[in-house]
Amino acid sequence: MSAPIPSARRLSKARSVVSSKRHDVINDRSPLVVRLFLYVICVDWTGLISPIEQLLFGGAGSSSVDVDLTGSVWLSTLLNSVIVVSGFSLFIITLFTIKIKYIKYHGLLLLCVMVLASALWSVAPDITFKRSLTFVGSMLLIIYFVEMLGSDRVIRCMTQQFLIIAVFSAITRVVWRDYSLAPGTHALASIYGNKNTFGAMMAVSILGALYLYTRDKVGQRYYLWIAVFFLLCDILSTSGTTIVVGLIFFYIYSQYLLASRGGAGRILAILGCLPLLGVVVMAVMDPDTLFGVLGKDATLTGRTDLWPYVQDYIQERPWFGWGYRSFWQQQNPLAVDLWKKLGWIIPEAHNGRLDILLDVGYVGCAAFAYVFLASGITGVQNLKAGNSAIGIVAIMSFVGFLFYGVSEQILLNPDARAIMFYLIAISGIYEYRRNRASLRFYR
Repeated sequence: MSAPIPSARRLSKARSVVSSKRHDVINDRSPLVVRLFLYVICVDWTGLISPIEQLLFGGAGSSSVDVDLTGSVWLSTLLNSVIVVSGFSLFIITLFTIKIKYIKYHGLLLLCVMVLASALWSVAPDITFKRSLTFVGSMLLIIYFVEMLGSDRVIRCMTQQFLIIAVFSAITRVVWRDYSLAPGTHALASIYGNKNTFGAMMAVSILGALYLYTRDKVGQRYYLWIAVFFLLCDILSTSGTTIVVGLIFFYIYSQYLLASRGGAGRILAILGCLPLLGVVVMAVMDPDTLFGVLGKDATLTGRTDLWPYVQDYIQERPWFGWGYRSFWQQQNPLAVDLWKKLGWIIPEAHNGRLDILLDVGYVGCAAFAYVFLASGITGVQNLKAGNSAIGIVAIMSFVGFLFYGVSEQILLNPDARAIMFYLIAISGIYEYRRNRASLRFYR
């Protein structure tokens, strides 16, 4: 006969007992050091390092996450190097001391191995190796922070820094328009210097605010207003795709709140998700039509001229690609020839699927797809297990990034967008495994 299912109060108590065994070790010995280290790393992940460099050193700032100590923006490259060294070092140390069970993140770790290995056949091996180190180091650090400090604290740190950027952007929008606006437009670009990048960062920050709104019962109204403020900043960027993504996040969350009431509310929420499902299907199956609706006609933006060439290059190296983030480089003569043919310097294929296939081929694309689908499945599992905050945010992240990834590469470059996605995915795994450990502890 199976054991009875514990009540919510007993389950919560069991979770706290299990999680405290690991977290108390860090919190008792060096909470300030670990929290400060997290905050410093998040300064680089969110791009907050850019205005700091401009203020202190007059650097141009950069939202790119690459290890290049010869660059002019040495502070950000130094932080990127810290990410690489600390990520790999903590991975090795925790394997033998704290014994974090990394096996539960097997999909992400296999992806990391694939990204690192692509330097062996890359068209620009030095660039691939350098950038893959940063990607893997970032993933290992996210796992470490989530395991040692918990999901709440890591997501809160990211959200706080996004809030600093949003408030700074709103102020400069009024008092320093030449700095905050994209040249010749009224689009808010802020510290990133690009309206699409700024809009994307504000869109993903909505996920963190709504997670904290669901999780923190004391400051609910506070976090809800922060989420609305992020959406307003997203709208001020005038970036059509990111505005739609931000609205999708709010729409899914509103349907979740409606469904949580039960009864007729749950039925209405299911029906309300059908139009959104249609939009996502259109984004995947017929992106050209979607571009037209968003004012981004693929013909006008040059995508239709670019994509046939990209598809040909993919077929030249179909299984393992040209190397992680190596194709669109000056070292690659194929990219240079294509730039000359089309008359403009192309930084990416402007299609998430094609970019992944171009970089790591079918094998690497399968690894990315596995991690991506697992994030959505884990979200559903967390909702069923009672972890509503990470469950609904993981589903929001899955749907939003599925829509956004049609036209942009978002999971390859470890900027704030990808960091937030992987942070939510890792937090989902962590919360679900902790929930199962709590049940075993109780029984």
